[in-house]
Amino acid sequence: MAFWNKKSKDNNDNNIKVGLDTDNQADLVAWMNKYSRKKIDIPSGDLTRIEVLQIGGNFETLTFIPHNIDRLSGLKVLSLDKNAITSLPHTIGNLKQLKALFLEDMPLTELPDNLFDLPLECLVIGRTSIPALPCAIGRLNKLERLDLYTSQFTELPEEICTCHALKAIRLFGSLCLRTLPESIGNLVNLESLDMSYSSIVDLPESFSKLSKLITLDLEQAKSFRQLPESIGEISALEAIKIGSSQVETLPDSLFNLKNLKLLDISGTKITALPDCIVNLTSLQKLNLLRCKVTQLPSALGDRPNLTIISKRVTTPLPNIVAEDNGFQIDTTPVVENYLFLEDYLKSVGLPSTIHKND
Repeated sequence: MAFWNKKSKDNNDNNIKVGLDTDNQADLVAWMNKYSRKKIDIPSGDLTRIEVLQIGGNFETLTFIPHNIDRLSGLKVLSLDKNAITSLPHTIGNLKQLKALFLEDMPLTELPDNLFDLPLECLVIGRTSIPALPCAIGRLNKLERLDLYTSQFTELPEEICTCHALKAIRLFGSLCLRTLPESIGNLVNLESLDMSYSSIVDLPESFSKLSKLITLDLEQAKSFRQLPESIGEISALEAIKIGSSQVETLPDSLFNLKNLKLLDISGTKITALPDCIVNLTSLQKLNLLRCKVTQLPSALGDRPNLTIISKRVTTPLPNIVAEDNGFQIDTTPVVENYLFLEDYLKSVGLPSTIHKND
């Protein structure tokens, strides 16, 4: 049974529901005191000084957000997780300073339209019951980070491609998603695209226009069949992960990627690599585990900065190892890791406490 189907056993919850539809500050403070993940300190009782609010961890009893949450007019980061909330009040659209919104592990079924008029830079929607991403997403013209992990979405609206500020998209575990919008190439600032453990089958023709893309992750995307021939046009690419996908061959243009540092084709159907793999002069890690590649150009053995991970390659090379021991490569930093709350707070210089410093 999903956590949001559990019935509340906390009869005391009714004590703080009084005045939900009023402007009662005491009710709002009581709600925050009950459900906040962090200790609440409100200097001089001024709610407008609160910048970060983390609410959650109460699967059974946390069923609502007070309508007067807009009294927290200085709020910049709001995190709601592990709760039984099914809807957000329309007053959330009055939080005009809100930069980041985290909605995770909750039975949320819809989003208020005015939410998409906020100056959001980071939006995380993970493990909810929202059936589709609203077309209004296109109004978030400041959005840089979008995480839709384990969503139920069968498609993404074309309007998402008008969010030109986007730098990172995460679609991890989106098992209902098979395609990307045709206009995905319009996201000219995108640096990181994570579609691992999704059901993505292929990439649209405009994909090669993602000129700033650094990391492409399709690991465990078990329906994915082929990288586009034009992949070599994305000269900024430093990491390609297609491990355990259905890919059988690599496009010739891939071997023109002079900045590529990581190529993971482990567990794919690829049986051979061309001699032109030596053209990947920046390559630091080549993962060939669980694929049938047995021969490699001997020139790869002259690369002291390259580690080849394989149990089947018979070419005598000094830089082959049999296990992937988590060897890290030196890639250009991207904003992907900031999709986690604590990392995001650090990236924007906000403390994990919930009020401004005196």
